[in-house]
Amino acid sequence: MHALSEKELLQICRKYEFPCPVCEARNTFFRLKPDICRPGDQEGDGHSRTWRWTKPGFDSLDPKQLFWGICQKCRFAGELDDADFRAAEKDPEGFKAQYNSSALDRLVAGSLAGKSAVQALGKMINAKDPFVSVIAHFHLGIYSHCLRQRIAPGSLARYYLRLAWTYRDLEAYYTGTNLEGVKKQLAAIEDRWNIELPKHKDYPQAPELVKEEVEALRLSRAYFQRN
Repeated sequence: MHALSEKELLQICRKYEFPCPVCEARNTFFRLKPDICRPGDQEGDGHSRTWRWTKPGFDSLDPKQLFWGICQKCRFAGELDDADFRAAEKDPEGFKAQYNSSALDRLVAGSLAGKSAVQALGKMINAKDPFVSVIAHFHLGIYSHCLRQRIAPGSLARYYLRLAWTYRDLEAYYTGTNLEGVKKQLAAIEDRWNIELPKHKDYPQAPELVKEEVEALRLSRAYFQRN
């Protein structure tokens, strides 16, 4: 699937422009319109083999590519379906109070230095291969969630489950992907990720950079069980 133009995106998405609640950089995001696509044939774990789009011409688009809003500066990630994230500019201090202030400071400092795991994942977002981009999006979402004062295991379980589905969808949406190349990119970031990821007593096991479906399913199950 080629990168969608804004004209194409506006057929299936609503456009949002608002500042990042962490670093205040303004961003433009595109969120899927309600009911623009519905699951078709589903597997036991909720994975949809097909999607039914109400607009023609989007069958080759993986909806998971439009799950996250990522700040283009600091790389903080929020779910686009999360109304609190979309409305954070109305009460940025209240939004940030849900997070560890020192961890947010480190996120911004890392964006300025350009050497953090988050910034390395941020560079992957702009890859020509959409698979590389969506894998980076979900890991940034996991990292950003772990900046919270208290994690929600159910949310992390959902994120890892969708990562598993993304790997499962390689043949459906990402036939041009060099999977071994993706694994090497993630492996190069792994040490920094493990050092920089905030620690939490509520982890059933520490969040990881996952390189294949089975790893993502294992972590998803651990977090669902904790939830």
